[in-house]
Amino acid sequence: MPEEIEKSSLPIQLRRVPASIGESRQKSGFSSRTLVVAGHSFGGCSVTLAALHLPALFSSMILIDAMIDTYQEFVWEHTQYLVGATLIRRDQWPSGDHTSTTLLRRSTTDYNCREDALCSFKSSPMFSAWHPDVLRLYVDFGLYEDESGCVRLKTPPIHEALVLANPLASRETWELMERLDGNIEVLWILPGKESPDVTMLVEVRKQRAWRRPANSSNVIFKSSSHLIPQESPEELAQVMADFLHRKYDISLGKSKL
Repeated sequence: MPEEIEKSSLPIQLRRVPASIGESRQKSGFSSRTLVVAGHSFGGCSVTLAALHLPALFSSMILIDAMIDTYQEFVWEHTQYLVGATLIRRDQWPSGDHTSTTLLRRSTTDYNCREDALCSFKSSPMFSAWHPDVLRLYVDFGLYEDESGCVRLKTPPIHEALVLANPLASRETWELMERLDGNIEVLWILPGKESPDVTMLVEVRKQRAWRRPANSSNVIFKSSSHLIPQESPEELAQVMADFLHRKYDISLGKSKL
């Protein structure tokens, strides 16, 4: 990450900083930046593990139902169910015309396949709960067209299942969580919508939120289950914006975020 704040968009691939700057950041943090991270599900677990090992880099964290758990048999059984459900999830929508070669026909085929995928998602209990704009973005940017004209998920189900099936990072983060640097403020955002998932894990989520009680707070979204960013993006954005305004006074335009 560059040393100086830039008003223009950063490139997709950031240039490496000199080793001396990296070593300095590990000890003293950023010289001219304030790093706030937000992570959902296993993303929340990943950023927390990073903060545990490199606390100087982080100012605060927004953990959106982060998957940080100790071992409990019913949780592991639920995870095994999720692995199985993920592996059988549909991941491709074939083209009805595999012979189209012109750009126009391929473009039309791609559009039709994506609309088929959208209809498929809307018929799914999980995807139908998503905000319509998020679901549309998922269809537009979460799928790709292969050489045969078939539209596929960019993340194959097997890759997602492998992440779910390996609980080591989640368990390690749970064990270390109480040692998280108290200077790093943590905002937990948790689901509260009536659903089997929320009801089954309600006590687990309470334990997560207070695993490191100092300098921590939490908000419960009654409108969402685990997939808070997909189901309640506007409410989530507002809560995150309020947190940033309160902590960093970014309304004055002096932020170094």
